[in-house]
Amino acid sequence: MTPAHSRTRNDRAVSTRVVDAQVQARKSLGLSLAFVIGAGFLALTYQDGPWLPLHLLFAGGLLLAISGASQLFAAAWSAAPAPSGRVAWIQRWTLTCGVVMGATGHEVEELKALLYAGAALVAGAAALLAWVLVLTASRGRLRRFDPAIRFYATGLALGVAGIGIAPLAPSADGRIRTAHALLNLLGLVGLVIAGTLPFFVATEARVKISPRATPTRQAILLVVMAASVSACVVSILMGWQLPAALGLFVYGAGILGELLILPRVRQKQLKWAGPRLLQLGAGILWWSGSVLFAGTVVLGGGEPFGGRSVIVLAVGGFLQILLGSLAYLGPVLRGGGHVRLAEGFSITRSWESLVAVNLATLALLANHWTVAGIAIGIALGATAWRSYRLLKPTELEGVGDG
Repeated sequence: MTPAHSRTRNDRAVSTRVVDAQVQARKSLGLSLAFVIGAGFLALTYQDGPWLPLHLLFAGGLLLAISGASQLFAAAWSAAPAPSGRVAWIQRWTLTCGVVMGATGHEVEELKALLYAGAALVAGAAALLAWVLVLTASRGRLRRFDPAIRFYATGLALGVAGIGIAPLAPSADGRIRTAHALLNLLGLVGLVIAGTLPFFVATEARVKISPRATPTRQAILLVVMAASVSACVVSILMGWQLPAALGLFVYGAGILGELLILPRVRQKQLKWAGPRLLQLGAGILWWSGSVLFAGTVVLGGGEPFGGRSVIVLAVGGFLQILLGSLAYLGPVLRGGGHVRLAEGFSITRSWESLVAVNLATLALLANHWTVAGIAIGIALGATAWRSYRLLKPTELEGVGDG
């Protein structure tokens, strides 16, 4: 192939990058939503502890959302060709199968081998995602997204380590379980969210990226958060309470520090985005608060993410950030022109979800499980109903004019 032909093919891939990436993101986020709803249903009905619903939420819902959204952002914001559909399919279904196999192996003693196989598949999917994102950014014409890619690569590397020790966690002592949780929740999921927020909040609020979000400041934030997670994990494994607590306090402060580099949101943006932006903001505060609370638990000799703190992090923090993100990405990925886009944004303005999720989190803190269950049910029902309305074909689509 001549250089001219190669340039032409690359130019064509760049020009269609957003559409190509949206096709794959739509599939990943659809699976993510299915895991989220399934995790919520199990949280209300499952009687053998929180592990299974939390596993489906974190490993299934959040990681699939990260997989789809990060590849979309990398292609769109870096002006790079989208990852190939085949690679995206392999990564998506490797992760999905790994999550299902891991859950089955954990719950069914006779099939425990599936726990190890599932962990290997999830780790492989995370490593593949890191490679795809780095490759995509390296082929981009714009370098403004590079700070986020560094967050992604670092977070996924910590996640691979955390997933690698996952099969040891059920039968090991609390220190291994805690290290597994820290590497995945604060390392993988946390760093990916932290790297995305300066860009995504600007996109969702329809404003420019904050001039305060310089590459240097983002690099400092990455070093602080990654180092605090690493120090905390080492300290937990060695049985050092004070350094572990300090690591959690620094990480929690780093989350609050990120608020300083996010774009300023004014009444105009809040009026348009409404609950979507408020869910992001509330989720960040619950995320930071749960980590700071976990630090106090460690100082008292407890396991940081073994009780209410992990549930608060899951519901008030990460679930809320995910719902706020999906409420923006859903209409965008549905497509259909500016009329359908506006209609989609109207559909996903879920005030009831915002109120219900925060009420559930407060109820969980107060040990009012019945109230929390009712509130989670309301949030899940609202999410399912609005998703159905968003995905339901319109009359125009039915006659081929959509």
